[in-house]
This record gives sequence, C-alpha cells and structure tokens, in this order.
Amino acid sequence: MTQQEFQTRYTYNPSTDKLGEGGFGSVFKAYDNHRDRWVALKISKVNPQYETIRLRKEVEMVAKLPSHPNIAYYEECYTFPQMDGEYDFAILQYYNEGNLNQMLKNNTLIDEQKQSILMQILEGIHFLHNNGIIHRDLKPQNILMVKRGNEFVPKITDFGISKQLDTSKSSVFDNSIAGAGTLSYSSPEQLFDREIRKNTDLWSFGVIAFQTFTGRLPFNTGEHASASEAGRMELFRQVNSGQLPDITAQISEPWQTVIRRCLVTDAALRVKNAQETADILIGGGIVSHSIDHDEPDEQTRFDSPEADDDQTMMDHPGEDRPGSKSNPIKYVLIALGAAVIVFLLIFVVKMFHEQKPQQEIVQEEVQHDEHDFIEPEKEQNINVTEPKAEPQAAGNNQQRQQQQSVESNRNVVETEQKQQPDKEEKKQTKEELDRIQLEEQMKKQREEVQKRRDEIRKRLQEYD
Repeated sequence: MTQQEFQTRYTYNPSTDKLGEGGFGSVFKAYDNHRDRWVALKISKVNPQYETIRLRKEVEMVAKLPSHPNIAYYEECYTFPQMDGEYDFAILQYYNEGNLNQMLKNNTLIDEQKQSILMQILEGIHFLHNNGIIHRDLKPQNILMVKRGNEFVPKITDFGISKQLDTSKSSVFDNSIAGAGTLSYSSPEQLFDREIRKNTDLWSFGVIAFQTFTGRLPFNTGEHASASEAGRMELFRQVNSGQLPDITAQISEPWQTVIRRCLVTDAALRVKNAQETADILIGGGIVSHSIDHDEPDEQTRFDSPEADDDQTMMDHPGEDRPGSKSNPIKYVLIALGAAVIVFLLIFVVKMFHEQKPQQEIVQEEVQHDEHDFIEPEKEQNINVTEPKAEPQAAGNNQQRQQQQSVESNRNVVETEQKQQPDKEEKKQTKEELDRIQLEEQMKKQREEVQKRRDEIRKRLQEYD
C-alpha cells in the first residue's frame, strides 16, 4: 500500500483524535473508510539506534503468537518516509472502553469484577512468558479493555520494549534498556540496571493489583514532581526500602498475599512466575483452576520442564512445582507411562533370570564331561604306575604280554591327552556362543525398553 492509498483509507485528525502518547510513539483514533469502522492507529518514528524495538518489530513479534483472549493483536503495519525520517504505522482494533486506567476512573467496580480483571491479566502474563516474551512495561495504560455485558476483558498491548527470551540460555539477561518503562510500575532491577527475570513483570502486576484495589500507587515521588530528579530519588528510595504502605493491610486475602509476594525487592525471593502467583489465589479460593494449560516445553515449564526459574527459560514440560495443580490428564499419562516402564523392567529381569539357569545347566554339563574324562585317565595312570606284581617264575611270554599291555595303556593315555585340548576348545566355544547369545538378547531387551520410554516421552511432549 502506498502512502497516498493509506491516507485515503485511514483518516484522522492529529489534533483531536489522539488517544495516548508514550516514549516510543502516539496512538490516534482513525476511521477505516474501506470497512467503515473505527481503528486505533499507532505511529512511531524509526530510530536506527533502537532498530530491534521499532514498532514494526513489535507487530511482527505479536503476529507470531497464538491467539489468546487477553492479548491485543495488530492487523497491519506500514512504513512511510516523512520529512524528518521514516515512521511505522500500525493498525489495531479500537476499544471503546479505553485502557484499564481510564476504565477504573470511569466505572465503579465491585470486588468480583476487579478480581476477574486481575486474574485475566495474570493469564495474559503467563501466556507471554510461556511464549518467550517478557513485557517489561506493564501498566494500566498498556492494558486495553473490552466490555461484555457486565464483564470486563483486559487486552495486554504495547510490546515496544518487550524482551524475547533465548531458550538456549538462562532466563536471567542483561537489562539492555535500563530504566525503560514507566517508573511507577518498573521493577527494582529495571530501575537499578540489574539482571532481568520473568518475574520483573510480576512486580508490575503487583503494582497494578495494589492500584486496582486501593486507587493509589504503592510507591510515589512524595512531595516532589514526578519528572524531577528529586521525585525519582524519592521513588527509588521507597522501592528499595521494601516497605509497603499501611493501607496494604486493608486489602482482602489472598490478594494481599499476592501483592506482598509480587512486591519483594529481591527478585530471587519474589514470586517466581504467574503459575506460582495463581497457586496463591487457588489456595485462597479465588479461582478454582490452574493457569498451567498454556505450558509449552522448559522450556520451554520454557518448563520446560518448570526447574528453577533462575536456571531455565521456561518450566519444563511435565514438571510440577510443590503446591501447583496441573491438568489431571497429564498425571494419568505420566502414571501410564511409568506403569509401562515398570512392566518392561520386570520383563527384562524375568528374562535375565530365565537365562541364568540355562547357563548353570551348561556349566553342569561341562563339569560332567570333565569328570567323565578325568576319571578314566586316573584309572589308566594307576594301571600304568602301579602294575600288579607277577611272580618271577612267569615265562617270557607273560612278560611280553605285560609290556604290550603297558604300551597299549600308554597309547590310550596319550591319545586321551591329545584329545583333551580339543574338548576344552569345544567347551570354551560353546560357552562363548551362549554368552554372546545372552548378551544379544539383553541388548535387544534394553533397546526395546528405551524405545518404549522414547515413545512415552514423545506422547507427553505432544500433549503438553
């Protein structure tokens, strides 16, 4: 689409139709003359120094995500040259209710509605993390709202400074844009240029939850202007202190616990991920189901695997934390897989024991043959070495016969001794063949067991 065609299709007044503005662009309400509908038009100047976080990259990243009810998706993105450089123009759905901040100001919500909104935001965060994305700029202004009857549905948007995780590395990475994001919702690691984890988004979630229930922020600039250096220093001091306002105690459980666990200054001690946060709500009876259904594969628990969040990108598939509640079908598959493996191991052990008696029978036969061979030899030796004494009166014929008998016995012994190596060699050959045959059988059985294990693991991964 050319720039002229774009301007013909989408019309707006930059002075009166502005919906919002941020550090990376502005959003306008525009009319689509082709489809006769209102849309949101986001415009952002392309900065060569921040090519990786330009608006077009954001649109492309979101387009790769599967569909989720709590994510706002772009429709198109165009790039056109202007007098002062290039600009990206992205089109997305226009939401009448505006963002979460506007909705909270314009509506009086009951606790059930607030809890529903927050739980859906948590599900959106969980979805992003499982797809390798850390948002890093979660705030009410970046959560668009839809109203369905009496229910409000949040849509997370504005992934301009989101960080894509590398599943081949640790989930801890450098804060490449230190201080990026709105200060009041930024985690301590963002403010103080420390390493970032997935739970940096859960700090922001804790601030949003606190504000949703109390109508105020947990950390502020005090008496100083928010844009002043003194105001920034006061905000940093409050965040770094780890102390929450006294009004926190008025928030009902289990949300009070969730907020306290999310707003822990030390990221290593903070709640690790969205699933762990949801488990607190499940334990408090707020929700009756786990949000673990979007789990990929630690890899993914990103988990894969989920393993410790500090060591892996995501939880490993099929791995559950203490206290988490996973899909029961997963447990059934794991149990069936374990049963098959145990059955195969029993089968292998049984075959091994059946082969062992056969080896013992072969040994007994060999020993029997040795006994039959050795005994005649002893008898012959006795006959040779201890011939019966004959009277000297016997004639020459008797002596010759005796000598012939001795010679005959010697020949027999020599013949038997010559045959002995042949028998020994045959015995060893038979034992070697039996051993090789047994090893081949055991190898085939081990291969069969490994094949079964691989099939079970593959089925579990496909299910996840």
